[in-house]
Amino acid sequence: MRLLGLLSAVFMLLRRRWALWLTLAWIAFHAVVGFLNSMGQGIIHALIFGLIGLALLRPDVRAWFHTQPANTP
Repeated sequence: MRLLGLLSAVFMLLRRRWALWLTLAWIAFHAVVGFLNSMGQGIIHALIFGLIGLALLRPDVRAWFHTQPANTP
């Protein structure tokens, strides 16, 4: 699971749009597992999922994934 988190972080920095969705799916999975452990963990993970979801799905952030980074030598 840690590898998925690292993979999604690296590819989000490379502006791969699929990495955004991988990140949201990864955090959603953690929320489900948190609810299976205890209600408190599930609520905390669900709140984290909501905050990260709001941050990643903002229009300016989504536009950033559609632009290509400048080629630097």
